[in-house]
Amino acid sequence: MILLSNVCVPDEGVRVIQGQVIAFLEDVSCGEGTLTIAESSVTWISQTSGQGFSLTYPSIILHAVSRDQTAFPHECLYVLVDAGKTDLNLPPDDSSDCMDRETEDEEDVKQVQIRFVPLDRSCLPLLYRQMCECQELNPDENDDFSDEELSGSGQTMESTQLEGGNQWYTAYSEGDFELNEDGEANLRRILENSTNPHDSDKNGHHEDEEMEKD
Repeated sequence: MILLSNVCVPDEGVRVIQGQVIAFLEDVSCGEGTLTIAESSVTWISQTSGQGFSLTYPSIILHAVSRDQTAFPHECLYVLVDAGKTDLNLPPDDSSDCMDRETEDEEDVKQVQIRFVPLDRSCLPLLYRQMCECQELNPDENDDFSDEELSGSGQTMESTQLEGGNQWYTAYSEGDFELNEDGEANLRRILENSTNPHDSDKNGHHEDEEMEKD
């Protein structure tokens, strides 16, 4: 669980400022606040306490829009975060609200699931696309998907294939990404792990995040 703290709202490169957005950290509501998507970070601040949290783009493993209300009751902007790559304020011994994923390098990565639920659901596509554009400005050198895996040697995946019939879409289910077998397997692993919390004992996290259902 993330502890809210005093954060500064970016004043440069701001793409969107969306009020009346409820933030859910894992499944816990932090109440209503203002979401600011800037070229440097994604920041949410509570309207009651004035505290919040800020996410740097390299820390964002995956973001997606979910309109599937079977696993989570609200349409939302879903974000999976690597807590080790951003200044999130986490309790010292909090392991229950973070998902421990073992990477191929056998390194432990603490992942936190965040959902942004705007009162005006029609803004979800805009929020999603602005995050996509800003993330492109802040590439992560250690991205799971290598240039090779995103090369033209594979088959282009349609959004319905990635979504598995569910109402989710991500940066990889839109656009002209072509994945070879390894790339496709990696993407499915990330998405499936986040939607099936109890079926992914090896990862130990509750990746039940409908991420894949995006």
